[in-house]
Amino acid sequence: VALTQLRVIGARLGLETIVARGDDARLNFRAGAAPRLARLTVAMDEVQFAAEVRRTQPLVLRLQRLGGIDLLAGLVRALSRAAAEPS
Repeated sequence: VALTQLRVIGARLGLETIVARGDDARLNFRAGAAPRLARLTVAMDEVQFAAEVRRTQPLVLRLQRLGGIDLLAGLVRALSRAAAEPS
């Protein structure tokens, strides 16, 4: 279920691929995608993930789970928040 949610949410954010292994993940965005980095950063902090920009064009982020909930649940929660329309 989490993988399906990640595909749907990821498509809204412009994600091309998500690779998750252990407590680490890599998010590869499509060329031309312009995710809101400030929103992504806040969302990742809330689920206790450290984010490192590996490349800027196209954007590639490396995430490391520091604690809190498991990796897939944290990704779903953080990416859902980042994709939500501002209130």
